[in-house]
Amino acid sequence: MDKKFEGMLKKISNPNIKDFKMDKKESLFINPAMPYVNKSSEELYVYSLTIGHLWIIELIKEQGYGDFIKDLILFAKTNATNMLEWTINEREEKQINNLLSKYKLKFERKIVQGINVLDYENELNLLKEKNHPYHALVRIFLMLKTNSLPETVLDLSGNLEEEFKEKSSVINAIYLGLKMAGIVEEDEISPNKEVMDILIEYSPCMVEKREMKYYPKTGIEYNYFEELPILFSRNWNLLHDEAIVIISKLLYSFKIIKELTYSLFAVNGILAATSTRILFDNYWQTKHLIEKNEIQQYKEFALDRMRLHILKRTEKKDIEDIGILMLASKSNLLDPIPIHGDYFKSSAREYAIQLNLKEEYDKYYEYNSEFIHASLTAVLSGLMVDCSNPEHINHLTIDPSSSRYVDAIPHIFEIINDHISLVNGYLGDNLLENVKLEDYFFRDRKSFLVNMETLYDQMSPTQV
Repeated sequence: MDKKFEGMLKKISNPNIKDFKMDKKESLFINPAMPYVNKSSEELYVYSLTIGHLWIIELIKEQGYGDFIKDLILFAKTNATNMLEWTINEREEKQINNLLSKYKLKFERKIVQGINVLDYENELNLLKEKNHPYHALVRIFLMLKTNSLPETVLDLSGNLEEEFKEKSSVINAIYLGLKMAGIVEEDEISPNKEVMDILIEYSPCMVEKREMKYYPKTGIEYNYFEELPILFSRNWNLLHDEAIVIISKLLYSFKIIKELTYSLFAVNGILAATSTRILFDNYWQTKHLIEKNEIQQYKEFALDRMRLHILKRTEKKDIEDIGILMLASKSNLLDPIPIHGDYFKSSAREYAIQLNLKEEYDKYYEYNSEFIHASLTAVLSGLMVDCSNPEHINHLTIDPSSSRYVDAIPHIFEIINDHISLVNGYLGDNLLENVKLEDYFFRDRKSFLVNMETLYDQMSPTQV
């Protein structure tokens, strides 16, 4: 193996190095923190902001935007320096200290071994805010090195902080124009080994601890998702054949929602997203059967499929009596029967258009179908979140606990309420109640824990 390639593989296998970019010429993912690779100037610029100017940011935190900042700007212009800590030599350091001494301040290096970059997380994030004075000041220093900052941009006679805020957009626009023209040479910003070691040490991707979005309420006095199936089960023999088909499909959706609430992870992630598609299928199929008057036809189709399934399993020529059905049930021969795939021969999208549900289809179905088919977009949506390491900008990483995109519970309640309204219309009366998300879920962990403590306190010693 080529030694350079072998060394590169060792670097890439380091679990602390992230932010890979594709180098098409070498057909490799290259990390911008690798010192001997032609780094992305954009990434280097981010590193220069967050590391090279910490010493100035520390002075501002202590002293505000005093006159010493004006002196540093004039010094940078005279000496053609961008004031990055690692580019300041001994002569410049002495000059800067002479300059700062009249304010009883001094240049103090912040980039030392052992520094915890993440202690400056707030400052580092502000440095990346294009309208923040930190950001404007650093770009001023970068332009001063090439003597490319127009004389008329800065006044330096009033309140510097206010001036930087007011002119941040102008400064940013000028900088970007100079950068595109190649006048501001970011490639010259090359951290030394000590700085690179610090960047690599603190370069792992990070995920901020986040609470789950929904916490099922326990101990609900009247849980509709539990009580309605019980109510119907006691009176099932009173329903006519077609009502059984329509109501059973609604109860199937109720069952799914009930099962989701058994697990915090189910309602907060991918399982809820996949269930959204099932619930929507159940809803539009029911709407189609009612509007097209095909309920009985649909039922006969289902029974024929079940009959065919049992005949194949028992090797009989025909089903002679109900005893065969009972035997098949006891012998575990009644596996789930795939009805949807054969009866509804068009795509869900086509049916949604016919039923004037195209908007609902786009909202509930198409995206969530990707979770069922395990497409790459679904995989990434279910795993990836914004990296919270301030050294990583516009970067995603794996979240081991939750997802930033999957938020299906509100949609589930919208679909089930549409389904309830549909069934009410079929029955000719508002017999069934709509459900409210807030009646079944807490939106924060604190409320959930308080509820659990209350329930625990209410339990008798024998229950505990």
